Amino acid sequence: MSNVQGYRKEDVVDFYLRSQYLFAAEQIIFDELKAKLPSMKMLDIGVGGGRTTSYFGPIAKEYLGIDYSLDMINGCRLKFDANKFKNLNFQQSCGSNLSFAPDNSYDFILFSFNGIDYNDFKTRAEILCEIYRVLKPGGMFLFSTHNLYSLDQIFTFKFTLNPFKFIYRYLKTLILYILNGDPCRLMKKDYAIINDGAHNFGLRAFYGRPSIELTRLAQLGFKNIRIFAHNGFEIHNHSDVDKFTDPWLHFFCLK
Repeated sequence: MSNVQGYRKEDVVDFYLRSQYLFAAEQIIFDELKAKLPSMKMLDIGVGGGRTTSYFGPIAKEYLGIDYSLDMINGCRLKFDANKFKNLNFQQSCGSNLSFAPDNSYDFILFSFNGIDYNDFKTRAEILCEIYRVLKPGGMFLFSTHNLYSLDQIFTFKFTLNPFKFIYRYLKTLILYILNGDPCRLMKKDYAIINDGAHNFGLRAFYGRPSIELTRLAQLGFKNIRIFAHNGFEIHNHSDVDKFTDPWLHFFCLK
């Protein structure tokens, strides 16, 4: 099953449509931008079921949410009444092809919930280039991504005395090894694309080395890069970023 097919499954779509919250790092950036959003044009890539729309959308001057799953987009259109939120728009589109937007179009671009990771390496690189192209000079980009150094946590069997949980966890760990191989081998690479068990093993995700992610962003031209652990802790010393084992890291940068 492809990732696109996985995000079209009814239970997956329903899960994202019911989600309405911000992660700690997103909340920090939201609070910082809240006063500026009324004058900002925002693009929310991989909008899913509109988890972030509820916060950023009603405040932004213009808001466009896109997703490669038409089922997600249709769900957002029903969830957010166009008659009530006239500044909100949704359309099916892929982050690697933002041809609907001219250069220097957006003040703020968000790609949350590790959405960028559900693409192969080549497509992921194309997405970052497209985002840089359509951002205005001085525009801001926030995204989250899986951390390669968290793999050993995912693959570690967590013992429990509950027999049902024991069997479930044992089988899940076994399937992870069968599908992906040894995590120690994977963690020696610059990145790995694995099936980490998300949505009943329905997706394959990119896990990258944080220091290399940082280098790639700088090479593209992004500056003033800030990195947040998943709990919202800001990692000021970037030379230490590979020491963090958070499953997710959040990057916030300027064009």
